[in-house]
Amino acid sequence: MAPIPGLHELFDQVARGEPVVNYPLEGALVTDPTEYRYWNVSYFPVYGPNGIIQGITAASQEITQQKKAEKALIESEKLAAVGRLAASIAHEINNPLEAVTNLLYLARLSTNLEEVPNLLQAADTELRRVSAIAAQTLRFHRQSSSPQAIESAAGRAINDSDTAHRQKVAVINQAIAKRFFPKGDAVGRSLSIDIDDVKGPWQIVGIARDTKAGDPRSSAPLRMTYIPLAQIDPFNPVDPTTPATNPPTPPEENQDRVADLILLRTTGDPANTIADLRVAVASIDPNLPLIKITTIRDQVDDFMAHDQLVSTLTTLFAGLALLLAAIGLYGVMSYNVVRRTNEIGIRIALGAQTPAVQWMILSESLLLLAIGVCLGLPLTLLTTKYIKGQLFGLSALDPVTFTVALAVVSAMTMFAAWLPARRASKVDPMVALRCD
Repeated sequence: MAPIPGLHELFDQVARGEPVVNYPLEGALVTDPTEYRYWNVSYFPVYGPNGIIQGITAASQEITQQKKAEKALIESEKLAAVGRLAASIAHEINNPLEAVTNLLYLARLSTNLEEVPNLLQAADTELRRVSAIAAQTLRFHRQSSSPQAIESAAGRAINDSDTAHRQKVAVINQAIAKRFFPKGDAVGRSLSIDIDDVKGPWQIVGIARDTKAGDPRSSAPLRMTYIPLAQIDPFNPVDPTTPATNPPTPPEENQDRVADLILLRTTGDPANTIADLRVAVASIDPNLPLIKITTIRDQVDDFMAHDQLVSTLTTLFAGLALLLAAIGLYGVMSYNVVRRTNEIGIRIALGAQTPAVQWMILSESLLLLAIGVCLGLPLTLLTTKYIKGQLFGLSALDPVTFTVALAVVSAMTMFAAWLPARRASKVDPMVALRCD
């Protein structure tokens, strides 16, 4: 059984004096690698007279057939659900199709030509209903109906076999494994949580990959521990320092054992399922209220509302600054053209072509642009470390952003300088030479 994942870690745990009780194990035997099997195993250390562990007592129960039966039952339930869905869809489609058939029959027999367009319009409406039902059905194929699981990096995930009567297990994320188990031996070890009602100890059976939680801009992953709700004690532990009362105070219910948040994956518009969700909850417990129903998109929008406001205002002020810069550049270049009217007139009188005159004015603007880029770009690169924390999903040194910004500023500069350059090229030499 050497190649079975997690077995070596279990032996290491027992060698440290920690027994393993009713641990679910799965894998393939060396003697029959083609068949995947399941076991419930228990390992206990055997101590010698001197108190040193000299061996391991093992007890295992193969539950492969039980697992196969459970999977077969789940598959049959899936097939039954698909059959019920297909029957419902066929019923919904049949009604408008029958209506279309009747409407076309009436249109074919009608002798009133003014009534035929109304019948065809009604048939078109029914066909649109069929199209809407078909489009909604396609989403069952394009979108998975199962929730997105957090990818496992090592060991196993929490499953239905982790009940209250089994050994307490936990799954940690990579951040905890790297911090407290740098040697990579986290699976099979035990941990305690610094919360009285879920203190543990909990046996680590798997490592989940890091995920973002809370602030999406945070680059450092939070240390997360996942434990089964079924294995949390139903009542809070009694404080030993609390004086006894007569009659004794009833224990307090452990609120950590209650899931106060349920995630539900839907197809189509989530708002259309709210009524059905309330009916489903009321069928279980009419006195159980649904305090708040929100979509993931609404939660993300609420979380990012302040950032979106700052982003909108920053974009507005940036556009205003760009407009003021363009107006200022236009004013400077226009004044420069007026000041050099005599020079421009002489150049045109001596045979200067229109493109040469325009380039003379534009080249001065491009020189100003080059000086601004040479001064502004290094200063921007120096300030990126201060705005890095305000960016989400974007690098502070994103080349596309820098390229677009330079292109916009360059285009604004060329446009603001092109108007005075165009006016300069249309100067009448005779008028210019008469100017003081």
